Amino acid sequence: MTLTQGISRYTLLVYLTLSITTTTVLAFQKAQCNQIVTDLLNNGSLSTDDSIFYRSNGLPMSNLDNLILTVPGCVDTCGAGSSFYVDIGPRLSTWLIPILLLIGNAHFARLGREKYLMILHILGDPIDSMWSLLTKAELWSRCYSLARTYMHQHAHEDPEHYERRILDVATVYAAIEDLLGSGTDQFRLHFEQILREKRPDMTTEHFYHLTKEVANELSDSRSNELRRAGLAVLSYLYHVIAAFVEAVGGKSSSPPGGRIGTALLLSFLIPLVLVSNAMGGYTSRRTCLRIMERYVKTVTGNSVEDLRRFSAAKPSRHFFAAGRETSSTTDFYSAQLWTGTVTCYTPRKSLGFVGGKRDNSPALLLLAALLPVFVATVISITEICLTPTTGLGCRSVMLLVIFLLWVTSAFITWVTWRTGLATGRYHYMLTTAKDAVVAVPIVVLIFLSSCGLFNSCYCWSAVFSRRGDAHVILDDSDERRYNAETYYPGLVTSCLGAQFLIVLWMLRLIRHGSTLFRRDEQQKQQDWLATHAHRRHLTFSPGASPEALMPRTPGYSPEVLLGKSKPLGSPELAALELDSRISSSEPLLRMGMVHH
Repeated sequence: MTLTQGISRYTLLVYLTLSITTTTVLAFQKAQCNQIVTDLLNNGSLSTDDSIFYRSNGLPMSNLDNLILTVPGCVDTCGAGSSFYVDIGPRLSTWLIPILLLIGNAHFARLGREKYLMILHILGDPIDSMWSLLTKAELWSRCYSLARTYMHQHAHEDPEHYERRILDVATVYAAIEDLLGSGTDQFRLHFEQILREKRPDMTTEHFYHLTKEVANELSDSRSNELRRAGLAVLSYLYHVIAAFVEAVGGKSSSPPGGRIGTALLLSFLIPLVLVSNAMGGYTSRRTCLRIMERYVKTVTGNSVEDLRRFSAAKPSRHFFAAGRETSSTTDFYSAQLWTGTVTCYTPRKSLGFVGGKRDNSPALLLLAALLPVFVATVISITEICLTPTTGLGCRSVMLLVIFLLWVTSAFITWVTWRTGLATGRYHYMLTTAKDAVVAVPIVVLIFLSSCGLFNSCYCWSAVFSRRGDAHVILDDSDERRYNAETYYPGLVTSCLGAQFLIVLWMLRLIRHGSTLFRRDEQQKQQDWLATHAHRRHLTFSPGASPEALMPRTPGYSPEVLLGKSKPLGSPELAALELDSRISSSEPLLRMGMVHH
């Protein structure tokens, strides 16, 4: 009898024993398989030299404390299929709950139920979502730079007053761009047109006062939930750390491993959530339009808003039908989904104007947007590859495929806009459909992998990297505990630390743009006092003089408040002094425009 014939008989004996002592094994369960092989060895039904055992340096790994099978041996003994984990709940809680909290705390524009479609864009195209956020902030930054370019400091103007004047006009610039969504410098042309149309009885000084008031209201009307988003991030960090640190999360139902990799993959949401909340948004889809229409009506004296100025219908076109152009228009409110209100969907990445030396290129912003996803993917794959059996297995390949899908998704979003294949509503519909096709399978795949989709002999063997040397370790609890004390802390720290460093870099990139709407409470209060508390008695009349624009306080003439006679220590004088630091009697703009 040859050795091969002997092995075949032992294999047949294994099948016979399994059919008698257990139910038919169709799906792999590591603990159950380990127990079956142990029982067969103990009762002599299976030889320690059987071909099902993996050989290291020619020696079969049939030690009861460290049973290792070949892939065919594992399949023959324990089944070829996959099975659900017995501890699905704890595995899902490691990443599902904190990820839901993160997504729930990402900032979405107040656009009704349609805003939830942006969740598909975040999960189906995270690179473009992050790129869009940074592009929006870059647009605001260029508004700031352009305001500085076209507004010159007056000869005797206080530097602090000059900086505030620039900030106020830039804020109005950005608000106009949010309504137009052109990605060009049309906002400046609109602002200049508004200035040219101002009422004859409105001086340039009062125009600036009104601009400052509007800028303050725009800034004050934006929500900032950065602290709440920070709590969601802390919850995510806690769940990830608790997965492998018993002192934090208690004893786990199974040794940590792949579940940590899944949680790390989704760490790309940290920069997206924090940056989106740092930028904030208006509390209503109508807020910005309402403020700007009131601004125009006050400046021009018109009692009815000009619907063509900010809220005109938006055009769209596509070339899907055999290369023929198809176009349509959409009303302003419906078009807000794709014309600039949604900060995580900004299809135009190459802005049509230059702000100044602080401009960031689209390529740099793309790199910043790609980094969170790239870092999360690389470290999560590394973590899973270190989980026994070490090497590239099914779950590692799944993460790599997800990354490639995200890159492809971002490319499709960009190229369909860049080539003009679709714009406006058609590009938004195409992108949403594409995001659904990508996001839904990814979410389902991640969910099923946490439930046990890859819990099989083939997937546990790291066959993609080991190939002929692939094997299955039936009891890897010791290796996993070792990893939890050595590799996992370093990988988790590296991943999360890198994500927070990326957040800091992004905040630095957008610092000039975010300044427009993220004024601190002290500055908001100071601006409000300057435009309300000390100017509440402003009057308008044809040919109004600067004296007529000053507060009218009983017992004080305009001459008194203008400095011709100043009672020392009076509260009116203190108000006037504060007001004079914030508002200048010099003209607002030196742009060579015609002032009416």
